[in-house]
Amino acid sequence: MFKFVVQKLLEMGVKPEQIYLSMNRRMSCGIGKCGRCNIGPFYLCKDGPDMNYAKIMGYPDVF
Repeated sequence: MFKFVVQKLLEMGVKPEQIYLSMNRRMSCGIGKCGRCNIGPFYLCKDGPDMNYAKIMGYPDVF
């Protein structure tokens, strides 16, 4: 669902810096050991589950 919502927001002219995604579903251990929550260099359990789309849009495993 994120993929389509983000796509629609971008079409409407919303800047990537204004889009935040709540990525709670990707967390597992919560302390950065298992690596399940990483998106590029970011660990959602350490860097926060609410990520700015502009930071993570270049990584293929976002959605």
